[in-house]
Amino acid sequence: MDRLIRAITAALIVFIAAGVLPQTVSAIEMEERSSSKSLDLIVNGAGISFGNSKRVIGLRFNIRDEWVEKVTGLNFTFWKPGENPDAVMRGLQFGIYGPSADELRIISVGIAMVHAYSRVSGIAVAGGAVVSEGNIYGIALSGFANVADGKMSGVSISGLANVATVDVTGISIGGLANVSEGPMTGISAGGLANVSQGGMKGISIGGLANVSEGPMIGISAGGLAAVSQEGMRGITIGGLAAVAEGQMIGISVGGLAAVSKEGMRGINIGGLAVITEGPLSGITATLGGVQGTDVDGITAGVIGIIGYQGDEDGERGISYTGIKAESARWLTAHGIDIAVENALDGFALSGIRIQAGSITGAAASLVVLSDEMRGFSVGGVNYFDGLQVGLSIGIFNYAERLSGFQIGLVNIAKNNSKPFQVLPILNAHFD
Repeated sequence: MDRLIRAITAALIVFIAAGVLPQTVSAIEMEERSSSKSLDLIVNGAGISFGNSKRVIGLRFNIRDEWVEKVTGLNFTFWKPGENPDAVMRGLQFGIYGPSADELRIISVGIAMVHAYSRVSGIAVAGGAVVSEGNIYGIALSGFANVADGKMSGVSISGLANVATVDVTGISIGGLANVSEGPMTGISAGGLANVSQGGMKGISIGGLANVSEGPMIGISAGGLAAVSQEGMRGITIGGLAAVAEGQMIGISVGGLAAVSKEGMRGINIGGLAVITEGPLSGITATLGGVQGTDVDGITAGVIGIIGYQGDEDGERGISYTGIKAESARWLTAHGIDIAVENALDGFALSGIRIQAGSITGAAASLVVLSDEMRGFSVGGVNYFDGLQVGLSIGIFNYAERLSGFQIGLVNIAKNNSKPFQVLPILNAHFD
């Protein structure tokens, strides 16, 4: 991502510089241009100036600004500016091509561009680009791009992109993108994307994607995806996917999938899958499959997901996941399959199979398999390799050690004496 951000920034700066920024001149040319020629109607440093005056307070008209030092008031220029690396212009600066100075303050307007070597502050409006080799503060409006080789703070609206190498703060609207090498804070809307290397805080809406190397905090919506290399907190919506390397906390919605490496907490919705390598808690819903370590709360899926998975020998094969977890509790439901490695507590409902290390509570499925069951189980087949405490109802019931009742066509309790190990209709044993 670092390369992507730098590539976008560099491309914009080079493109703008080629046609907009003043050209570098030699030392001899600097000396030749250092003299000012102007007609000044000035009293005590204030008045009206016509020409390339260096210092003016009042009203100034000039064809081409070059080696200006300080202008306070109204400055009007009519052609492409030359070098003004030390100039400070304060007030209203208007250029048919555009103003250029070290610092531009209050109102700066250029049909082609607005350019500053270190700072643009106030209101800057350009048909082409607003560019600062330092910071941009205030309101920047441009037809093409707002570019700051530093901070961008305030309201930034451009036809193509807003780009900052330090951070973006405030309201940023880019026809294609908003890009920051640092954090992006406030309201950001990019026609294609919002890209941040330092994280996003606030409301971020990207036509295709929101992508951040840092955390996403607040409301983040990407037409295709919302992606964070750290965590997400708040409301996160990805048209196809919401993906985080860290935790997802809050409301996470992925049109196809919601994926987190370190866990999810809150409301988690994935069109085909909700997947995490960490714990999953809250309300989780998907048409496909759910996978996590410890799954707590209300967890529901419908058809499951099919993918490729490697075994211990490194061979890969097709795998199926309905709801798959190390442990699950409260309410766990799936249209086809629930597979829990350790404890399944609460109420579990599945269309075809429930398999768990232990079941405590109630389970209902075509097939219920467990090493230990304490509570109530309903299924076509209830099969418990270890202890069953409570009631099982099914066509076929099996318990290695029964402490309770079995109701079904065939009921097997291995800890009963031989005449009563296999019984129809009803079997029971109490220790």
